[in-house]
Amino acid sequence: MLQFAGKHIFCEKPVDLSVDRAQACAAAVAEAGVACMIGFRRFEILGSKGLLQCGNHRPSELLRMDALGVHTDLPEHFFLQRCREAYRLELQHFFQQLQAGRPFKATVADGVAAQRLADAAAESFIVGQPVEL
Repeated sequence: MLQFAGKHIFCEKPVDLSVDRAQACAAAVAEAGVACMIGFRRFEILGSKGLLQCGNHRPSELLRMDALGVHTDLPEHFFLQRCREAYRLELQHFFQQLQAGRPFKATVADGVAAQRLADAAAESFIVGQPVEL
């Protein structure tokens, strides 16, 4: 029998690298009756209709394109420097939504869905063709 501490949860994705275990986490959250927000600080989704990307913070927003390619500043060196503002905003959202009793922008169900997409992308790469979800 599981024991629950009754604490709300903030988890940076992935929830788990296995869809089955991620679903078990989602079930445990539901059974415990707590709120769980998943952080999506960085992501890139490339599909047949376009690209959605949220990446690392860079020292400047300068983007130069020329005959040699696309040039930007490298991301800030230290992980916490690159991500500090994103984490601050995610945690601010987490506590504001908890206090107001409102839903999170990203839930544990979104984390499970993200892992399904990642697994399908890996399978598609291995088999060399699209994989339906």
